[in-house]
Amino acid sequence: MIFNSLLASARTRSYRHAALVLLSWVAVMAGVGHGTAVGAPLSVILDPGASLIEIDGHTEVLADPTRILTLDEVRRNPGFVSAGPGAYSKPLDEVVAWLRFTVQNKADRMQRRYLEIGSPIIDELDVYVGPRGGKLRHYPVGESIPLSARPVPYLLPRIPLNIGPGESIEVYLRFLDFGALVAPLTVGSPLALGQRSESREYWRGVAVGMMLVVLVYALVTFVRLRFAPFGWLAAFIFFITCVNGFFVWGDFGGLLPDTDRAFWVARLIIASASLTLFSLLRFILSLL
Repeated sequence: MIFNSLLASARTRSYRHAALVLLSWVAVMAGVGHGTAVGAPLSVILDPGASLIEIDGHTEVLADPTRILTLDEVRRNPGFVSAGPGAYSKPLDEVVAWLRFTVQNKADRMQRRYLEIGSPIIDELDVYVGPRGGKLRHYPVGESIPLSARPVPYLLPRIPLNIGPGESIEVYLRFLDFGALVAPLTVGSPLALGQRSESREYWRGVAVGMMLVVLVYALVTFVRLRFAPFGWLAAFIFFITCVNGFFVWGDFGGLLPDTDRAFWVARLIIASASLTLFSLLRFILSLL
């Protein structure tokens, strides 16, 4: 009975989510059609004293529902609009999104930086980098690309940006992901990105450790006392850890085989989120 009610509830939420996704993309397409087109990519000026620069808020986006636009067609397309002040995000859909921005080096020496895309699991991700108005170099760094074949063998895609004094480079990113996606962009020095990664992994480990402690405590208490709220608390902690692992952190997706990884990750995110809400509701009701 619980499984049947959960399945029916999940289907209802799926229908509502599909309607919200449809409405959101109608809004996006309306914005693309009526927004203010920008003739040249927004610029980010490198500060030699800044080791990390957040690109969020300096990008423009172009939606390609046909998924057939080439790079040359995209570079000539006047339909780019501002991607907004925050990190780029998209709902569950099958639309290709193109992002672009320009990086300028006004210093009197070479600037060696890397572009980091803050999402480890993207179905298809192609990055194009090169001099403004010139030939761009292609870096395929989607989830199916082995780490050994990437310019930097790291879980988060990193692209080298070597900019000479007084030079500007263009960056185009082609996203295709069948799940929900949040992809913050950062330009930083190798040392600064490495230090941030160490700090991020440390606090992530602390968070996982705390969740596991609460999970074990709740399970042991439930087994010994047979008190239902602890069982539902354990379920809630487990499923919220899955949501973080598959969606927020993205690390759990790397445990799945490359074949159909995107298909299963998207569905595991939805299932984990649904079960998280269900177990939280049951936990609250069991206390009443």
